[in-house]
Amino acid sequence: MPISGMNSYGQTYTEPSPGEAAVAAQNAAGQWRYKSDQLASDTQRYGYDQQAAQNAANNATQMAGYDTQRYGYDTNAATQRYSTDVGAAQNAANNATQRYGYDTNASTQRYGYDTQVKQTGMQTDTQRYIADQNNKLGYANLNQSGDQFNRAYGTLSGLLANPDQFGGAATSAQPKITTGPIWTPEQIQQQVNQSTAQQVQSAQTQQQTAANKMAGQGFGSRSPALAQMQANAMSQAIANSAANAGNIRYQAAEGNAKQQLGSEQAAQSGWYADQQQDIARRGVNSQYKSSLAAALAGLV
Repeated sequence: MPISGMNSYGQTYTEPSPGEAAVAAQNAAGQWRYKSDQLASDTQRYGYDQQAAQNAANNATQMAGYDTQRYGYDTNAATQRYSTDVGAAQNAANNATQRYGYDTNASTQRYGYDTQVKQTGMQTDTQRYIADQNNKLGYANLNQSGDQFNRAYGTLSGLLANPDQFGGAATSAQPKITTGPIWTPEQIQQQVNQSTAQQVQSAQTQQQTAANKMAGQGFGSRSPALAQMQANAMSQAIANSAANAGNIRYQAAEGNAKQQLGSEQAAQSGWYADQQQDIARRGVNSQYKSSLAAALAGLV
């Protein structure tokens, strides 16, 4: 039986009895299990359907792959057969071209051999004819050469005995070129002495001019100022003489060295020219002898 009562708020409530509550809970549990089983069955069936659809899709994809692979095999086979046919045709064309080349070369070679045989025969006949003509001409020339040799031998012998009449005899000795300096030590010293004398004379002239000037101003001949002026003039003359002497000796030495070198070079040039003339003369004589010997040999 249900239990009725009132709560603290004054509200009336009714609760099922324990037995009714247990029956209601059992019924609710049964309904929940039924719905749960039904939901599981629906879910399982949905999974089966999805798996079947996936399997069907996979089978269709696999069949499409098989078809594509078979198409590739067929395409490759057709391409390979086409390449084989083209290669065979190209080989046949190449073989035909090669056979044509062999035939052409053989024909050309045979023609060349035939032509060469004919030319060789013609050349042999021509050579035999030329040899016969040369033999006949040789006998005639031999008799004529003997006569010419006898006539020319005397003349050629005389020319060979005196070849210098064409090349010229040895030239006379070249004029001697004297090598040496221009100025001797005595001549150089003479120039130094002359320069020194000129400097001394100039100093004496300056001293006399200074004495006359100082005398006109009232100074005596023994004046210290005059003595200093005269000493300065003489010192300057001595210094100039020494400088001039050095210059004269240096210039003389330089001139002598140049003269020595120039004269030696002139002598060497003369000797070289003489040797060249002798070589040229001997060359003319040698050529002349060779020409006479060749002329004499041509008559034999």
